[in-house]
Formats: sequence, structure tokens, C-alpha cells
Amino acid sequence: MITREQAFKIIGLFQTAYKESYRDSTPEEIEQKAAIYRDILQDYTFEQVQAGIRAYMSENHQYEPKPGQIIARIRGNIGNLDELAAEAWGEVWKKIVCRASVATQEDYNALPELTRKTVPFGLLLTWGKAEDPGAEAFARRDFMNDYKILLAREQARQAIPKAALEALQRSAEPEKLEDKAADSGVELVNSAAFGRSVDVQTALAVKDILIPTKQGQEPPGTAFGLFLGYSLGLNPEDYSATEFIEEAIARMESAITENAEYISQKITALHLGMHSFYIYVLPFNNAPQDKTSIINTLIGGGI
Repeated sequence: MITREQAFKIIGLFQTAYKESYRDSTPEEIEQKAAIYRDILQDYTFEQVQAGIRAYMSENHQYEPKPGQIIARIRGNIGNLDELAAEAWGEVWKKIVCRASVATQEDYNALPELTRKTVPFGLLLTWGKAEDPGAEAFARRDFMNDYKILLAREQARQAIPKAALEALQRSAEPEKLEDKAADSGVELVNSAAFGRSVDVQTALAVKDILIPTKQGQEPPGTAFGLFLGYSLGLNPEDYSATEFIEEAIARMESAITENAEYISQKITALHLGMHSFYIYVLPFNNAPQDKTSIINTLIGGGI
């Protein structure tokens, strides 16, 4: 177990190595952070924590490590993501893709769970039956990118201290939730019930591990909303009310069908396959004119 003084040494190291992150920190915030790190890292010696920090800093990260990232390196759970992903792809290639004409659902079910979470059976068969000579390289790249995202997330989950997970579980018990059940871990740790069921330091520690900050990249599973506005090209005066609605729906369906493949390709090319996208199609009679009118209404004019 690390002492209070050792916890302050850890934060002092961060202040030196990551000065920008501490530019506006108050003494009270520093003390609170030291207490959080000490509490979460209580199962490890100061020497182990130092080794975990050194391992993290050797990877040239821009921001200081969270407690869970230190624990992951203490436990040696990080590994070489590229090598592990390549190994997983080799198994998929040999057992399914190369045998696409005869591979069965049972063959797929025999793959490791993380592999099955990365790619559905049907897509593996599509890759295997593709005639394009460049299909293999494309499939390998996409699989490995998605696999590494899932693997990194799983490693981060395993690095969460047992005490923090137990606190999270306790807060989810029905009798302790006054409002409706949270739909996600992020909502849960932000709930009032969670804050009341554990001490302040534990609550802050769990939030520090589970909830991403603006300093990092978007975590896997993030949902994005896309609002696609365009001119429908219909004159309402040429149709009855019913005919206009029917024609508008038909054109929208056609536009979605024509552009769905392009959107899918862009999501794949940008390696965003582990995120969710809610796409809202907004047809206008005159998109440039209507969007200006909408924005002016929202902000009170000026455009």
C-alpha cells in the first residue's frame, strides 16, 4: 500500500511531466487527486506503481495515466496490440475466410469471443467469396483495426480495481435506485444513487476511470448523430397533400438507398466501425435557403 507522501510524489511527478494539465490546478485539487490515486492503487506497492508509471511514460502519451492505466501496466495486460490482432486475423483467415464455401456457423462459434465480437459470420463469408484481388488486404486492415479497439477496451475494463467494480455493482441494485435504471455505465456512475451508495473518493475514482475526458479520443461505443439536409426537388403546388407526402417518402427512400453504401464506406475508411451512427435525413424544398432561415431563427438573425 502506498502512503500519503508517496501518493503526493506520484502527483508531483505528473506535475513535472505533464505541466499543461496542472496549469490551473489548486492545492485542494492536487490533494484530492493524490487521495484518489492512493485509494485506487492501495493493492500495490510504491515500487510497483512506479514501474507501471514508467511503462506508461515510455509509450510517449500526451496526458498523465489514469489509475486504471497504471494498474494495467502493473498487471502486464497491455501487450502488443498489433501482434495480437495479427494473430487473431490469421486464425479467422485460416478457419473461415479461406473456407468460405464450406465454413459453418459452428466453425464461427468456435472462434474466441472477442473475435466474434469484432466481425459477424456473414461478413467473413463475404470476404472469402470476394473476387477482387485487393479484398484480402482491405479485410485484414478493417478486422485488425476493429479488433484492436475491442481488445484495448477489454484490457481497460480488466484494469478497473475490484473495489471500484463492486461499488458500481452495489449502486445498480434495484432497491438503491430511485429513478429508472441507467442505460449505461456512464449514466450509472453519474447517477445520484451511485454517489450516495459509495464514499466520495470511490465515486470520483470510478468516474475517473470510466468516463472519458475531452483530452482523449472518442471511446469505442460513442454514438454520433448525422443530420443530412438536402433539396428534395418537389414543388408542393404540383401535388395534393397526400400525393406530396407519398412522393417525398419515395424520393427520400431512393436517396438513402443511393448514398447508404458511400456512408458505410466512409465509416469503414475512417475506422469508426465500433461507434453508432444515428442518421437523420432532412428533406427541404430549398436546402440553402431553408437552412439559413433555420439558423437565423435559432440565433436571432445575423446570417
